[in-house]
Amino acid sequence: FVELGLAYAALSRFGEAADALVEAGARGELTAEMLCELGWAQWRAGRPEAAAAAARDALALDPLHQPSRELLSQLALAQNRDDAVRR
Repeated sequence: FVELGLAYAALSRFGEAADALVEAGARGELTAEMLCELGWAQWRAGRPEAAAAAARDALALDPLHQPSRELLSQLALAQNRDDAVRR
């Protein structure tokens, strides 16, 4: 399911990518890198809360995983932009 999720992501089918990567996680196939990929797919599929959860899960496996830290930073910046627009 990991390969399927990555293939969907490459095709910009982010909802399906996220679903496949969630299935991979249910089967115990995910590493910090794959959880980070799940996070990016979740975000691109319009699921920022799930994206942040995946990034935090990746960091729980590998606290030094820089791509997951970057994802959380990007999510925070996007949230700040959204909050500024609402004001």
